[in-house]
Amino acid sequence: MTSRTLEEWIKIYEQKTGLEYETPDPRTIRFFFPDRGFAEIGIVKGMVIIGQMSGDGIFWKQVAEILAMERKINHVGALLVRNVESYIKLFGVEVLNVEEKEEGFKRYHGKFKDTGKKVLLTPQGKIKNGNIRYIATWEI
Repeated sequence: MTSRTLEEWIKIYEQKTGLEYETPDPRTIRFFFPDRGFAEIGIVKGMVIIGQMSGDGIFWKQVAEILAMERKINHVGALLVRNVESYIKLFGVEVLNVEEKEEGFKRYHGKFKDTGKKVLLTPQGKIKNGNIRYIATWEI
């Protein structure tokens, strides 16, 4: 990837998501590599969570999983603010079941094609950019 400043990665985040970058949650640590982007990662209720992120999504997923393993935590989650189908494709999720929820929301039950581990993508509601925000959770 191209090396960029944090400010440039934040601008890309805002352009791609249609959302304004928000001050990070104080429970998170912002990780930044000029050639990988940034990710805000924290631990909430025994789960490692990726919040705002821009750049190499697969890399940041792996970082979160390593942090979880190091802390003997079995679950990781990520807040998804763009098109959920894009994340399904990017992370190699095989959708096993789609559960129809109220207001046209869908909950996706699947597994990672590379590990076979289960992943759940749960809608949390509409956000400012008009998308549905999802939380993806998976076991490592």
